[in-house]
Amino acid sequence: MRLSNTIYVISLSLILITGSITPFAFAAAPGAPENLRFNGQPTATSLVVQWNAPPSEGGKAITGYKIDRATESTPGTFGSYSTVVSNTTFNNGQGYTFTGLTAGDFFKFKIYAINADGTSSASSEFSGGTTPPDNQQTNYSSAGNQTFSAGQTFGATTTFADSQKFGGVMNFGSGQFFGSGTEFQDSQTFEGTHDFSASDSKFGAATTFDSAQTFGSGTNFTGAQSFVGSNTFGDSAKFGDGQ
Repeated sequence: MRLSNTIYVISLSLILITGSITPFAFAAAPGAPENLRFNGQPTATSLVVQWNAPPSEGGKAITGYKIDRATESTPGTFGSYSTVVSNTTFNNGQGYTFTGLTAGDFFKFKIYAINADGTSSASSEFSGGTTPPDNQQTNYSSAGNQTFSAGQTFGATTTFADSQKFGGVMNFGSGQFFGSGTEFQDSQTFEGTHDFSASDSKFGAATTFDSAQTFGSGTNFTGAQSFVGSNTFGDSAKFGDGQ
C-alpha cells in the first residue's frame, strides 16, 4: 500500500480599509436647570425667579425654558402645578419676571430646559412669594414645618410651627411668633421685637437682634451674636465663644 504526500497551500489576503468613522449622535433632552432662586427682593406685586443653565445640554443647544407654578391657598397647602410660561428664552443673570401679583401671594416653582430633542426633568422645587402687607397675619402653627427658600419676606405677627427650620436668611416683619425648637441660619437679622419665648430655639453665628427680645429656656446661640439694648434670657441658655 502506497501513501501519497500531498501538500496544500492556503493563501489568505487582508484588505485594509482606511477612512474615518462618524459616531452616531443619539437624541437627548437636556439636564435639569439648577439653583432656582430669587433675583433681588420681591415687591408687593412682582418677583424675579432666576436659575442656572443645566450642566448638560443633551447634545443640542437649549432653545428655551418652561416654568410651572403652584399657588398657596391656605398656609402650607398648595394647588396643583400648572404651566405659566411654556417657552421663554433665558438671559443669564436675569431670570424671568412675574408681574401683576398680589401682596402676600406665596408660590412654588419648577423649571424645565428645552432643546430640539425634548424637555428636561424638573428642577428642584423653589418656594417664595411677594412682600406681604404689614397687617397680614399668617399662621403656620397647625401646618407643620414648612420649606421656605432663602430671602422670603414674612409680614408682621406671622406664627410658625414648632421645630421650624429656616434654610437661609429671611426677612421677618416685627412681632413674629416662633415655636419651640426653631432653628435659624447664620447671619440672620431680627428688626423689631419678636417672641422667642418658646424653648430650645437655635440661632446661627453672627445673628443680630434689636433690643427687648425675650428668649425661652434652653436657647442655644452658636458663635458670637449681636444683642442691642436690654434682653431677657430664660434658664439654661447657651452662648457661643466670644459672646
